[in-house]
Amino acid sequence: MIRKKIPVLYLFVGLIITSCSSLGGVGGVIAFVSDRDGNDDIYVINVDGSGQRKIMEHAASNLYPAWSPDGELIAFVSDRDGNDEIYVMDMGVGDMENLTGNPAGDAAPAWSPDGGQIAFASDRDGNYDIYIMNADGSNVRALTGNSAHDWGPAWSPDGEQITFFTNRDGNYEIYVINSDGSELRNLTDNRATDFYPAWSPDGEQIAFVSYHEGNWDIYVMNADGSDVRRLTEHSASDSQPSWSPDGEQIVFVSNRELYFELYVINSDGVRRLTDNQNDVKDPAWQP
Repeated sequence: MIRKKIPVLYLFVGLIITSCSSLGGVGGVIAFVSDRDGNDDIYVINVDGSGQRKIMEHAASNLYPAWSPDGELIAFVSDRDGNDEIYVMDMGVGDMENLTGNPAGDAAPAWSPDGGQIAFASDRDGNYDIYIMNADGSNVRALTGNSAHDWGPAWSPDGEQITFFTNRDGNYEIYVINSDGSELRNLTDNRATDFYPAWSPDGEQIAFVSYHEGNWDIYVMNADGSDVRRLTEHSASDSQPSWSPDGEQIVFVSNRELYFELYVINSDGVRRLTDNQNDVKDPAWQP
């Protein structure tokens, strides 16, 4: 397997973060992707909306940031080597490494709760399936193997299960599978389109996006697929939910003010987090 060390000075331009503890204010920070400077780069923002800053700058696209459980590393996807690969960046010192080194497309990384493994989607066998590798890029193995499109893995907090969305039934549904590849189950099983599952920190609920009521909104359900509830109800499109570490809030993207911006929902309602007049995506709340 090819693994590349990426020169820090070449890729890690203008990093102002010197330690993980210096990243954010109360409630931590949220990583996200924005094309405000002409290409997709990764930014962070404090939960109160302050302190927006770019943590990565490169002519290639940088997408799908995913925090390690200790908040010290970010896995992400970049096409800087000609195709989509999964990289990992040390937030303390800026070191960066290509984990996949494969000519196929690799995307949507998700860390296991113990930080020892990363699940991801890859088309290395001809269509997108869910794979798992060790956190250093070794021991890659397929978790699913289906002619359909499997995408967006998310680990349960106990590390025993992985959710993802797939169109193997004709429309996109949320499935769950044990992390050893056994007991595949459809959690949503309806005619609507459901995608982007995200486990709550306590493992009791899964947030997801659905067109169930004729519009893209954020929903939650119990981890077994029961008791589906609609969280947002807006004529715009709401997508890509990510839970706060305490399980009290969810950040998501929405184009309710023309551009896709970050919003946060909690028991008090919905508040807008960014106002940049350009599209943002792929939010990920730091653990």
